[in-house]
Amino acid sequence: MGPALSTSQEVARSICDVVLGPKLTRCEDSYIPPPPEAPEGYVPELALDLEDAHANASARPNPGQFDMRESESKRILNVDTFEGMRFDWQNQLSPKFFMGHNIWMGAPPPAPPGSPPGSPGGDPYTYHFSSTLATDMLQVLGRMGTDGVLDARIYQQITPNLLARVEAQISPSFEKGSQHHANAIVDYKGNDYSLNFQVGNGLMLGMSYFQSLTTKLAMGGKLLYHGKRKACIIDAAAKWNDPTYSFCGSYQMNQLQTQDPRMPLHLTTMQYVRRVNARTGLGAEMMYIMNNGELRVNFGGEFNLKQSRFQTNVDQSGRIKSSLETIIAPILKLILTAEMSHSTDEYKFGFGLAYGG
Repeated sequence: MGPALSTSQEVARSICDVVLGPKLTRCEDSYIPPPPEAPEGYVPELALDLEDAHANASARPNPGQFDMRESESKRILNVDTFEGMRFDWQNQLSPKFFMGHNIWMGAPPPAPPGSPPGSPGGDPYTYHFSSTLATDMLQVLGRMGTDGVLDARIYQQITPNLLARVEAQISPSFEKGSQHHANAIVDYKGNDYSLNFQVGNGLMLGMSYFQSLTTKLAMGGKLLYHGKRKACIIDAAAKWNDPTYSFCGSYQMNQLQTQDPRMPLHLTTMQYVRRVNARTGLGAEMMYIMNNGELRVNFGGEFNLKQSRFQTNVDQSGRIKSSLETIIAPILKLILTAEMSHSTDEYKFGFGLAYGG
């Protein structure tokens, strides 16, 4: 016999007997069958969904090389205009070898910056010959004009993530003041970062690093040191990349573009790109030079039609540049360009044909 029950306990037990039956009056007397055993290797769908979501959230894309962070905005905003007539001919001699000719005739280009007043400009006509050798892992490019300057580039894909480059510019004159440049560059592409090393003549050493912090945000920097001039360039940038737009802001301290390295240029640049659709892109750029307080602004757009491509931009001075490229035959393209500034009464127009077979 158990202990005596109070009146309230007797009433509760009577109710349980009526509702649950006399055999289930106590919880310890009830029996709950165990759940069925899951097959070996079984994972609930909810756990799989959570695992996939976590993996997608933690997968950061490769942001590309640091020097290429502004490539999309530069493509939209930098309109290639010329004055006069231009003809480009590209000929494929074999599956791996190409040859090209470029002829330009127009007004003489201005003298190089820093030339004495009254210095003559360039030739009113130029011709350039180019050749390209391209394989799966190697690409060699060469270009030479009537001025005798040779531009050469070699690209070697060592591994899927490692690319080596050699770039050189050789002048026909080896006198003092002639321009000769040579750079050796190595690009490495990681899962969520890019690394770059370069070395060049004049005791030039450089390094850049670009890291994806999230799926949309990337940050990085670059250091370039010129031992001969004892000057350097320091870059720092951040980029936000969304499927419909991108924004990039950067700061640069530049000692190479000034006469006195002790008074470097301080530049702040911001670019915005709006991807309206697959055929339309809009861009804006603002550059602030802290040394003199100068502000430069540029707005532009790119419109890709079925057989045409139209570009236009306008800067802070009201100068407008436009370019139209249209395919008039499978291997023939017509190019029309215009550049005008109402404030300085400058108007330039260009006509070109590009043939590639």
